[in-house]
Amino acid sequence: MKRFLKFVKLSPTMTEGEIVEWRVNEGQPYKNGDVLFTVQTDKSVVEFNALDDGILKKILKGPQSICKVGDPIGIATDEANEDIRDLVQEFDKMQKPASALVDTTQSKESPSSQTAPSVPQPSAPVAFVEPEFLIAPPLESIPSFQAGNEILATPYAKQLAQEQGRELKGFAGTGYQGLVTAKDVERAPSTVYQRLKSKSFPEEKPGSYSLIPMSPMRKAIAKRLQQSKQFIPHFYVTQVVKTLEFTKIRQQLKDYGIECTINDFILRATALALREHPEVNGGFDSKTQSIIRFHTIDISVAVSIPQGLITPIIRLADFKGIEDLSKEMRFLAKKAKEGTLKPEEYQGGSFSLSNLGMFGIDSFMPIINPPQAAILGIGGSIDGEMKITLAADHRVVDGVEAAKFLGTLKKFLESPTLLLL
Repeated sequence: MKRFLKFVKLSPTMTEGEIVEWRVNEGQPYKNGDVLFTVQTDKSVVEFNALDDGILKKILKGPQSICKVGDPIGIATDEANEDIRDLVQEFDKMQKPASALVDTTQSKESPSSQTAPSVPQPSAPVAFVEPEFLIAPPLESIPSFQAGNEILATPYAKQLAQEQGRELKGFAGTGYQGLVTAKDVERAPSTVYQRLKSKSFPEEKPGSYSLIPMSPMRKAIAKRLQQSKQFIPHFYVTQVVKTLEFTKIRQQLKDYGIECTINDFILRATALALREHPEVNGGFDSKTQSIIRFHTIDISVAVSIPQGLITPIIRLADFKGIEDLSKEMRFLAKKAKEGTLKPEEYQGGSFSLSNLGMFGIDSFMPIINPPQAAILGIGGSIDGEMKITLAADHRVVDGVEAAKFLGTLKKFLESPTLLLL
């Protein structure tokens, strides 16, 4: 029996995905449970296991193909000699745009249909359409004052310049009509310096650009965060924390072979502060318009990966010490970068933490990760001080509650011996 292999839903939030690699070649048989291909979903790379035995007769969607759930991506058969030409033709018809298909049922109208009075139809609700922000086209003309690229130098001077890393473009020598000679090369600027001060124009037209397709993960991030800022009433509270004490303790632990990061201390302090302020450890159910009170403290920690951003979760974080938190965070971050996180390792969470301090950022205002009601943004430790900013959903958390939570967090971070208990 011949059949289409369909692109299936591999995570609860998945609507489309990108085929990374086929593990079975065309003409190769496979068995139930064999890995047929891998997919980059909106969260991680997932393996698809065959649901039956068969032979992969044809691959319809190769690597790097973006597929929607339910799309045919291959043709399988039970017998090696089965004819699949009709399925190939059916697939080709599916790929044609709807405008190319002629609806013959509407080609001729009957006289009665032409004279029949129109029946008013109920107006459909107007859907929100994102405004189109137009891209200005590149300029066709290049400024006439662009400098030339000709280098007037002797062959030996050019050779020396290449060996010494000197830039001769635009450099005037002492030879006839500005010719650069070998003795001039030492006075020429280095190529690194010339790149920094260069006023030469590139060959591209001003305003040139290229369009980069979004990966499934990047699409999911864009949609989720846009909805978050659009529909959640964010407010922000910032607190300054002295970092001298917990950096001292961190160094003492390091001296005894216990590796912990600043983020591990913040994670431990956040978990204990959430235990004292359960109203911050909450969310909002938009379907029932209800406030969520999470019964466990499960902290989602933002991890940057090439495809975008993902938030692996430290479960029951308030019951784990700094060393345990550090080991678990390193383990989850490694899996996130490899794209091997399991759904239960990134789906859910009661509170989020995002740290940009390692990049020298003073402070920033993070975006809430719904349905959670709050996220903590961590800035860098500068001159012994660190700014922490809480973004909270005003439907769930009031300003006073947010301020009290940050006050408790500050107390733990400035009295770090409490974090070692």
